[in-house]
Order: sequence, then structure tokens, then C-alpha cells
Amino acid sequence: DALYGAFLGATRGGHGAVVVSHAATQLSMSAGSSTMNVGSARTVTVTFQDDAGATVSTGPDATRATTLSSADATASVTGLGNVTANGGTATFTVTPTSTGTITLVATHGSLTESLTFTVEKGTQTITFAQPSTPAVYGSTFPIAPTSSAGLTVSGEASGGCTHSAGVVTMTSGTGDCTLTASHAGNAGYLPASQTRTVASGR
Repeated sequence: DALYGAFLGATRGGHGAVVVSHAATQLSMSAGSSTMNVGSARTVTVTFQDDAGATVSTGPDATRATTLSSADATASVTGLGNVTANGGTATFTVTPTSTGTITLVATHGSLTESLTFTVEKGTQTITFAQPSTPAVYGSTFPIAPTSSAGLTVSGEASGGCTHSAGVVTMTSGTGDCTLTASHAGNAGYLPASQTRTVASGR
């Protein structure tokens, strides 16, 4: 009863509960591989821990605000800022927008932790719908290939067809038409291509 009274102000014979929580003394960060790619989102997890390395999942420190920032960066990412922890864990989603190196720094008050990443070029996928085949001599049809990176895709034709401004013209009644959609790559993305074949018809 003395314990109840001291902690909860309970009268003698009353009932109550004492909740004991431990304080966070360090931060831990995890994000998988130390290599990221432009355009590919990565989850960064920041965990509040006690001296023994256990997650502080209850009490005031389990729901503290955490800041994720960058330092010593030649690369850039989106997704930095402030997140409130839930059960001792704060989760960020960052997406690199340029290549280089970057250190991500998690901070809460005097607690800090960091991870350094190398950001490499991202991959892109060319989406190119197969045109109807066969196509007769003299006929035309449009093509509209796209890049998953949002880059401008070029189109080239060889064999029994020509291509101009997104329109293919069949120039042969016997030779197949080969269409290649591609992007040569840039500072952020690797090159990619996709090829389609249209048979010629009379």
C-alpha cells in the first residue's frame, strides 16, 4: 500500500499499477545494402535502443520525433525530414535522384547515427507494345514506346519499313520490319532498348 500511495496516490487498500520504462541511449540504423540506385526507393529504419541494444518499444522514448538528413553528399535523395517513431522505430523511404556518395544522418536530441551509401546509375525499362503483324505494304501504324525512368525514347526502323515522328510505314511486301526503341542512358540511368518485329504482307 505504501508503494501504491507513493507512486499513484492510492489510498490504503487501493489498487493501481506502476509502469516502468527504460530510456533510449542510442540510435541504430538499417537500410540493407550500402549501394543504392537512382530511381529505386530504399527503406531506412531508425531504432531507439537502450544501453544493451534492446529496442525501446514503450514509454516516452518509443514515440520520439527523429530527423533524417544528409551530409558529405555528392549524390542527392528525396525523403529526408522528420518522422515520429512508433514502438521505438522510425521508418523513412528515400529515393536517390543522382549518382555519387551520401551519408544519411539520423538525429534525436543528442543521439545520432549515420550510414554512408554509394549511389549508382539506375536501370530503366523500355515498354514497347508489339504492333499488329503482319502489316501490308504501304500501310502505316503508330508506335509510342516509353521509359520507366520518364526519359524520351527514340525509335529506329530497318528492313521493310521506315519510321518518322512515331509513325511506321511499311515499304516492302516481302521483307520484315524491325523496330528498335531505345534510350542511350544519361548521368542517372543505364541504357536500355526493346526490339519488335512486324512481318510484311501483300
